[in-house]
This record gives sequence, C-alpha cells and structure tokens, in this order.
Amino acid sequence: GQARRFYEEERGDWGYKPEFFKLPDDTMLRGCFFSYRYFAHIDDVIRAEFTLKAPLSAPSQAVADEIAAGGETVSLHVRRGDTVTDPEYRSWYDGILTDAYYRNAVDHFRTRLRDPQFFVFSDDIDWVKSHLKLPGRLRFVDHNGPDKGYEDLVLMSRCKHNVTAGFSSFSWWGAYLNDNPSKIVVRTRRMNALDRLNHPDDFFPPEWVIVES
Repeated sequence: GQARRFYEEERGDWGYKPEFFKLPDDTMLRGCFFSYRYFAHIDDVIRAEFTLKAPLSAPSQAVADEIAAGGETVSLHVRRGDTVTDPEYRSWYDGILTDAYYRNAVDHFRTRLRDPQFFVFSDDIDWVKSHLKLPGRLRFVDHNGPDKGYEDLVLMSRCKHNVTAGFSSFSWWGAYLNDNPSKIVVRTRRMNALDRLNHPDDFFPPEWVIVES
C-alpha cells in the first residue's frame, strides 16, 4: 500500500510553524505542536473536546463547590516530576520555577484582588507544603493521585485566575480552559533554557501576564 506521509516536530523546537497548515491530508504527526496559534480558530471545538464525560469524584466535586462558592479564586500549579529527577530537564528549568516566582505571582494577585484564595496543585504536593512558603490563603488540593490528574486539570480551569508553571503543559491547559472572560493568568518570562527555539510568544497567549522569577 501507499506509504503514509510523516511530519515530525524537531525536539525542543516548539514554536508555531505556519507550514503545518499546508501539510497534505492523512499526514501522520509527531510532536507537541504546542502553540495556541494552531487551534485558536477552533477554540470552541477544543473546549468541547476537553469536557469530562463522567462526573467528578466526590472529593473533587467538593473542591469544585468550594471554588464556585469562593470569591477571587486562583489556581497555583507547581511542577516537579521530571524537572527534578531528569538531569536534562532540570538544566532546562534552572532559575525559572523559583520560590521567588511563586511569591511574586501571589503578590501580583494580592495587590490586585480582594482577599484571593489560592488553590495549590502539584505532582509533589507534600514537597510544596513543606518547602514553598507563600503568603495568603492557601488550599492544598492533595486528594488526586496520578491516575486522577485530569480532575486536577478541571479544578484548575474552574478557578477564576491561574498561576502557571513555566513550560508545564498541564498548568497551561488548566489556564487556557478557564472560561472566565476577565481571568488573569500569570506566567514566567522564560519557558525554559531552550527559549531561543521555543518562541514564548507563540506558546503563551499575549494577554497572559509576565511575572519575574
């Protein structure tokens, strides 16, 4: 049979490529294609595809109810995982996801919103509780393990505002799927050590607010 066409994104080069839309039909894709510019024109379709088919678990629904009943709720995501355990990834993120970044992010909201409450999410929530000392009202969301991470994503998107974790696709989607029209989303200035390839302006929507690390 006829060989399928194949298009692979270069590792580390995650900027927007306009030629993507010129690829022939039935091309097999491999990569992140991690720019909102690829799908901004079908935003409603993307949001529909990210809707859970099953209800939230009881513990997650309880948190969702807290968020809905709260005032100025802010999700705050701390990515650990491979940025700690993998030497290559660790070198990419050195000096970006710092304690200072999260303090500055919290301060950004506390100076602009009335008594914001921060819902904290992480793949290493125990470490965050022990090591990340932040001011303000914090609610650590710690009931979902790796098999229920998608529920954390939903909960992040239900908050009114969001603090993202650099190049974390997880917190990126949590913020992107937030449908609050007046949301404030905070991001790092740099994505990671590969910014010369990554083109942060392709990755982060222009209205997201830069907070220094």
